[in-house]
Amino acid sequence: MQNNWSSEIEDIIADYALESQIFFYIYNQCVSTYHRRINYYMIPSIIISSITGALLFDKRIAEQLIISYILASCNIFVAILSTLLKFFNYQDLETQSKILSIKYLELYEDMKFELSKHPNNRIDANEYLNMITKKRQELYNNYSVIQDEIRKKFKSRHRDLQLPVKLSHISKIKIYGREIESIDSKTPSDNTIMSFIV
Repeated sequence: MQNNWSSEIEDIIADYALESQIFFYIYNQCVSTYHRRINYYMIPSIIISSITGALLFDKRIAEQLIISYILASCNIFVAILSTLLKFFNYQDLETQSKILSIKYLELYEDMKFELSKHPNNRIDANEYLNMITKKRQELYNNYSVIQDEIRKKFKSRHRDLQLPVKLSHISKIKIYGREIESIDSKTPSDNTIMSFIV
């Protein structure tokens, strides 16, 4: 092939593209999950705050001791919900997941477009592979937390696909013409697994 392209390099790029597509899908799921969790905290807060605020305008209700205690308790509950929302940091996680999903989609589209072209019309294979590797490393460095439930949901829906190393921690190492396990085929201990977490 021209421009140093070979079937081996094309396979590597195709694997990277599949990995990027998986990350895009998973981070998209993260955005939906975090958005839903934010609503769990925000919607009750909005409703309770609106009701208590409206009742406080009625002086007859506000002057009743028991009702004032109830309204104060509701305000405390709203404050607790707001504090928990900040503690779990769902809004920042949602934003970070959204940014990463977009970047992984852009990376996937880039590789998909490059592989769709005739080898003669592509940029140099080594140059392109280095560029893609750097972009992947940058995205890895900005890795965001992914909930276990999302990993499990992906595995149940896509049994024919393997999670990327960043998500599954353990994978096979590909060598030309064969592949080997990253660790012994026996069930590893927790310490062994932790040592392979990227």
